[in-house]
Amino acid sequence: LALLYIPKLLALLLMLRQRETRHFYGGASRLILGVLVENVMATVIAPVFMLSHSWFVANILLGRKISWGAQPRGGDGIPLGRAMSAFAPHSIIAIAAGLAVWRWMPGVFWWYLPLLIGPALAGILAWATSKARWGLRARRHGLFVVPSETAGVPIVDRFNSLLAASGADERGNDETVAAEG
Repeated sequence: LALLYIPKLLALLLMLRQRETRHFYGGASRLILGVLVENVMATVIAPVFMLSHSWFVANILLGRKISWGAQPRGGDGIPLGRAMSAFAPHSIIAIAAGLAVWRWMPGVFWWYLPLLIGPALAGILAWATSKARWGLRARRHGLFVVPSETAGVPIVDRFNSLLAASGADERGNDETVAAEG
């Protein structure tokens, strides 16, 4: 756990010490809240990755063909049925393991719960986190922002000013693409 959390904690402390850096990441309170939310999500999702990677490795060792399809693009995310179907094995394993721990080692069940909650809810988590609206809502509240979003990128700002000065955006030139931050 130290390898997972100490670097994040040190980076957070470093950013909190620097006023300008804090500002670029949405301020101290939003930076702290963002790190806390990211750590909770990373903790919940890590066992899902572990199971998925183990499945791929097991299939490779068994000589089965493995394919990794293209990610769906666009703002709609993954349909709920598809997410539930894709992550059903994760949920079944987590629920079965949870029941086994509850039955044979009830005293340690609560210690296992953080490990089991992610895979048990993997389909719902995949569906919910694939929705663009969650990211847009977080951005509106100043969470998970980075300096290029809060302060801009000089080269993009220069490009936009040159574009505006040339009038290219007003002529509707299809070859010109404006970058937005």
